[in-house]
Amino acid sequence: MPELAPGAAVVSLVAGLPLDRIPLPGAAVHAFRAAGNAATIERSGLLALTPADGVSTAVRATVTGLLRRFGSVVAITEPQQDTAASSLGSGAAFLALAATGIGTAAVEAGVTPEVARDFAADALESAAAMLRGTGAASPAAWKGLATPGGITEAGLPRLQTAGAADILS
Repeated sequence: MPELAPGAAVVSLVAGLPLDRIPLPGAAVHAFRAAGNAATIERSGLLALTPADGVSTAVRATVTGLLRRFGSVVAITEPQQDTAASSLGSGAAFLALAATGIGTAAVEAGVTPEVARDFAADALESAAAMLRGTGAASPAAWKGLATPGGITEAGLPRLQTAGAADILS
C-alpha cells in the first residue's frame, strides 16, 4: 500500500471492518468509517460516519462536507457502524424484496409491469415520508394507513402474525 501524505483522510466503506483494524500507511492519517446505501449512487442516500479518535473538528467538517455530495451524513459511534451497514444496505434490499411482491401482485391483477413498478416505488416513498414524520419505532407510521374495515387493516395483522417485523429485526 502506498504511503499517504501526512494529514490525508481515508474513509473506509468496508462493512464489518472496525476503525482500529483498517491498515493505514503513515502515522498522521485521519481515518473514518462510513456505512451507506445504494441511493448514494444517485446522490440522495444516507451515510453514517464515524471518525477515529483524535480527528480534529476541522477535518471532520471537511470530510463530512465532501460526503454530503452523496446525500445526507449523520455522525454515529464505532459500535453503531455494523448496525448502520445492515440497516442501510441490507434494509434497502429487504424493502426492495417487499416492493417486488407488491409489484408482482399488481401485475397478476392485470396492471402493466411499468405501472406496477411505479406502484411499488410510490409505496416505498410513502412509507419513507411517514417514517420521517412519525418516527421509525412508532406503530403510527403504519397503523395510520389502515382504514377501518379496509384491506390494509385486514392485511397488517396477517403480516404481524407471520412475524414480518421480527424477521427483519
